[in-house]
Amino acid sequence: QLTHAGRGRLALEHFLSGLYLLLARAVPAPATRSAPPPWLRAALEQARDPQVFQLGASGLVRASGRSAEHVARVTRAVYDLTPSDLINRIRMEHAARELRATTRPIVDIALECGLGNLSHFYALFRAAHGLTPKRYRVRALGQVV
Repeated sequence: QLTHAGRGRLALEHFLSGLYLLLARAVPAPATRSAPPPWLRAALEQARDPQVFQLGASGLVRASGRSAEHVARVTRAVYDLTPSDLINRIRMEHAARELRATTRPIVDIALECGLGNLSHFYALFRAAHGLTPKRYRVRALGQVV
């Protein structure tokens, strides 16, 4: 059972992690010295919209107005990630926000992220956050199981 001080610490960690995610905006820092071109920054901003990231990498490509091959080359050069990896990061940050802020069923959050395979959603979430979605929610809300 958590003490009063322990609950306060968890609340502070929850607040700070939410603030960090808000400031970081789920876009990874460039892996190289080259800054992302304006069209890619704009496409990544659009990709934070569930209607875009539900489509996966093709949503990012559509938002960029460039060819899939060009988007793949540039994302690899700037972030050392594929378009799918970038979209999955955005999806998992969205899922984490939803798990912290709502009591919506995990399956609904997975579907909103464009992932109909719950097993795949769990694998992506665990890789991104080190916990299953349920454990993440429990920890974020400061609940004791």
